[in-house]
Amino acid sequence: MAAIVGRRVRAPDAPKALKELRASALAHADKRNALIVVRPHVTVAHEKSLVGPGELELWNCCAALAPSAIFRLRFDMLVYDGRVLTAVVSDILPSEGDDNAGAFVRQLSQTMRNRLHVTVARRGASIVPVEAKALVEKWRKDPGGAQTIALSEPIDVCARLRGFAK
Repeated sequence: MAAIVGRRVRAPDAPKALKELRASALAHADKRNALIVVRPHVTVAHEKSLVGPGELELWNCCAALAPSAIFRLRFDMLVYDGRVLTAVVSDILPSEGDDNAGAFVRQLSQTMRNRLHVTVARRGASIVPVEAKALVEKWRKDPGGAQTIALSEPIDVCARLRGFAK
């Protein structure tokens, strides 16, 4: 993913603001602050958000499926605001023949689907990665509320659920 996103950001038609965000992330990164994500992940549920409506149920469902369920994710759009750069999940599908993953995807609400993303880069260490989630949610409600650029080609990946121990 990093290579495709990097090529898109460096492309001649990429906006100056996007190039500046990435350049800042590269310039300010160090061993303690990886500002450009090397090992991307999509946060489906987060233990700090379990008090919200449906969040604990989502967590429990993920925990029951992890790590055996396999999904296919598609990314085709980058969303950014000068502080964070994120790749938005445009589609989530169960891996073929994975009935448990299929049931999970069918019950996943539109609200949950609308927040799925990968935080690609942060301008600086003081910017927390969860800002990308807020940016994606804002953009879904108001497409003019953030800047976007389509990827040159969609990125399709296989993913599994991980990290659901409390």
